[in-house]
Amino acid sequence: MNAWHRHFPNGSEHSEVELLAGETLPSVWVSQWREQPQRAVIHDPESGWVHGQELLERSEVVAQRLGHTGVGPGDRVLLSASSSVELVVAHVAILRLGAVVVPTNGAYRAEEVGHVVSDARPKVAIVEQPEWSEWIHSADPSVVVTSPSVRVMSQSADSSLGRTAAGISQMANESSSIKRASACHRPLSRPR
Repeated sequence: MNAWHRHFPNGSEHSEVELLAGETLPSVWVSQWREQPQRAVIHDPESGWVHGQELLERSEVVAQRLGHTGVGPGDRVLLSASSSVELVVAHVAILRLGAVVVPTNGAYRAEEVGHVVSDARPKVAIVEQPEWSEWIHSADPSVVVTSPSVRVMSQSADSSLGRTAAGISQMANESSSIKRASACHRPLSRPR
């Protein structure tokens, strides 16, 4: 039994379902980025095209940072931010770990954010709205909250730092510098 099985309905035959077997969307992306590292993948209006190699490297760094907080297969990560390269990198990193992205509307207020956190029980929340940190911790003080750049500390470090006013201020400063980006919608073809 692996981490995914705790999310299956009672009575499901666990031996017949293996969600990590076979090709996954992030494994196809990573494969494409390795095979075509100079291929333009995402366009940032301020800095231009971001290539596969950069996304590969950045998503690996973010995946490692999330892994250090204890995020693994089947864990949930709340994600709420404007369209940006950082958002794409964080999303891909979560999927690379086998974790579950909990996309959350950035227009939500305290009650809705609290409901999502109570219902989804994420280990980490990646958000750009500074006030969300307080709302998230009101619902579950154990959730690690970080900005879309995913500058999180390991579990062994003092994770309460990210919950202080200074941590929230840092998150606000990081989120104000986020660049808008749009994904290139060229299909990722699989090599034959």
